[in-house]
Amino acid sequence: MNGDLETALKKANYAMKLANQVGTNRLQQITSSTLSEVHAYLGNYEEAYWYKSLSLQHDDSLRNVKVKNQLELLTYADQQHQLEIIERESELNEYKAESRRNLNIALVIISICLIVFLTLLIQNRSKIKRQKNALQDLDDIKHKIFGVVAHDLRSPIQNLFQLAQIVINDPTADEVLRKHGQDVVTRGRSVIDLMDNLLHWAKSSLKGTEQSISEFKPGVVVVEVVERLENQVGQKKLTIENEIATDRSVIGDRKVFMIVLTNLVVNAIKYSSDGGKITITDRVESTRYRVDVTDEGIGMNEKQIDDLFTYHVNSIEGTHGESGSGLGLTLCREFLDLIGGRINAKSEPGNGTTFYFSLPIPPK
Repeated sequence: MNGDLETALKKANYAMKLANQVGTNRLQQITSSTLSEVHAYLGNYEEAYWYKSLSLQHDDSLRNVKVKNQLELLTYADQQHQLEIIERESELNEYKAESRRNLNIALVIISICLIVFLTLLIQNRSKIKRQKNALQDLDDIKHKIFGVVAHDLRSPIQNLFQLAQIVINDPTADEVLRKHGQDVVTRGRSVIDLMDNLLHWAKSSLKGTEQSISEFKPGVVVVEVVERLENQVGQKKLTIENEIATDRSVIGDRKVFMIVLTNLVVNAIKYSSDGGKITITDRVESTRYRVDVTDEGIGMNEKQIDDLFTYHVNSIEGTHGESGSGLGLTLCREFLDLIGGRINAKSEPGNGTTFYFSLPIPPK
């Protein structure tokens, strides 16, 4: 038995020598532990204790290396996390900068388009005045130009409108950028409405164009118009009271009805003070169906009322500085004229305004 232990001791000492040469803590720990056990069997307790201590030292070294490796892994992971945060912040900053650039470009484009449009409009008016003998030809040209302008400008303006909506709904956009986006949405909606009016006018004024007469529910149209203008209404904290029953039906041109109603409600919003009220009512007068849009805004004098439905009207800024071309009401009058409708207004400075229009009721 002792001979076997002596052989084991020699082999263990040789293994320890090799482990020391290699310098591997794991091998040194195993051989130290083995030598401690062999010396303990042989009764060499001092040597057994010494090798046991050496084994524990190597074991501690192994644990320290393991802990160090884990810390290095944690440090590397933290560094990677920090790099990802920096990359995300960089991408966000680039997105904000790109959004600002796109918004500036869009504002320049819409400004140029509006200038071109107004220039064409002024040029056409001037030609009509200077060339009375060629009035009909110029009128035809004007209709075609309006149709082309309305088609070609509506798409880029609609894209700008959508871009502004994205900026407004982007929680990462700064407050100034979102405010500019809100301004673009408000102004863009006015421009789109004007484009729609011009397009419809151009189409309805062309020779041979027939009106689309059908049965529709005015109350439902009012709901659609109010929902469409919800953003402008919310900006001024206005209240719109729709007193038209949704089950009432009339016969007429639904498109014209919606265009006229939209223009009147937009005007009411434009000239209403914050927290004001707009009321929409209807009634039947003999052979006509009438709708009233009443606001509590700044009102008008008699001179302004007389100029309302002409091309010479000078648009007045709204209570929030809103601008306009002044063409909306004139186009509404022309739309209604084509289907036998009427439009008028009553107002006093400081006491609000009521616009009312009526459609003929076809005989049964």
